[in-house]
Amino acid sequence: MIYARSFSKTLSGSLRVGFVACAPHIANELADIKMLTSITTSQFTERLIYLMLVDGHYRKYLARLHERLDAARANVVRAFEGIGLELFAEPNSGMFIWARFPQVEDALPLAEAASRDGIMLAPGVVFRPHLERSPWMRFNVAICDDPRVQRWLARAAAER
Repeated sequence: MIYARSFSKTLSGSLRVGFVACAPHIANELADIKMLTSITTSQFTERLIYLMLVDGHYRKYLARLHERLDAARANVVRAFEGIGLELFAEPNSGMFIWARFPQVEDALPLAEAASRDGIMLAPGVVFRPHLERSPWMRFNVAICDDPRVQRWLARAAAER
């Protein structure tokens, strides 16, 4: 039988929870270690997290978050198509979109230029095992839904 025991921690005004799936005797030993090493939170915090999970508040929050993410993804896809970026695949979920400027063979200089203008982009080279050049970039849809980022990308596309 597997027993899941929650371990919570308060950091900077936010609640963090981790779960360990293990045999009951291991969970009890870990709980003892948690208490002995002062890696504890108040009973209030632990009960609050429990109620959020049991009463469905967290599920509702995640549902709203997914709706906002879906809307942002759709906006970014439309914007990228208008700018002329090539999508690796039409995304139907998730917070990242892989895309490239068709005329760019190495996205690293583009990411460096964006960085100088205060925009952080993720060139494909950082996701390759041997850091090989890549024309692809991974875009965070929450960031790229910002009109300022889209204007920067449109300017970069016009310069290419």
